[in-house]
Amino acid sequence: MLKSPTAAALLCVAAFALAACATPSTSGAAPVYADADTISAAGDSVSFDYEPVTSTKELAAMADVVTTGTVVGVQDGPKYGRFDDEMNDISSVVIEVRVDKTVQGEVAGSSVYLSMLSPDATTLDDWNRAYPTGVGVVAYATRSPEGAQGATGEIDTEKWQAGRPEGAALHVPLVQGFAVQVDEKHLLWPLTGVTREATLRDALPDGPAVGTQLPGEEPTNPAEREGSR
Repeated sequence: MLKSPTAAALLCVAAFALAACATPSTSGAAPVYADADTISAAGDSVSFDYEPVTSTKELAAMADVVTTGTVVGVQDGPKYGRFDDEMNDISSVVIEVRVDKTVQGEVAGSSVYLSMLSPDATTLDDWNRAYPTGVGVVAYATRSPEGAQGATGEIDTEKWQAGRPEGAALHVPLVQGFAVQVDEKHLLWPLTGVTREATLRDALPDGPAVGTQLPGEEPTNPAEREGSR
């Protein structure tokens, strides 16, 4: 017996619906977290001098932009140094962060590009393992003053535009102003080694989570805890 075109169409729709129901959904992808040990290894031997701040509000006053977002990837960045001497030049990488929310300042486009100094022994693969695509971050950053390739005051810059699209600004995260999710309930501030039970929202201006050890607080860095015993 021949089926009518309408009946055949309905059967096709029903079959498609059943197939769709039988196909597992991929929309609920598992959250991405960074690994603290991998981050520590990537930035090993890089240290910073800084004046500790005890509130996110104080930190925000030092920043040009404050954003939350997710890492897109890490690329080789500019090199810095004095190119007319025999001293080693300093390499850097650029972390692209797709902006979810700009809390302070302005970001042109959908991403902010963050500069990080890179030890000689750390490869680009090491950096991308440390900051995997999709991991959530908070960044308090200032715009880099280096404006062109070549000599710029006391520091020379090579490949100034490396790691980001032509014309995109390069920002430098404040030492206490860059936090990354290491699990559902914890953030790590890679440049200070501080880990806290906190969410990304907690690290925003007026939030309670800061990337420095507060007075009277037990060290949150395992290495510091061992050293204090």
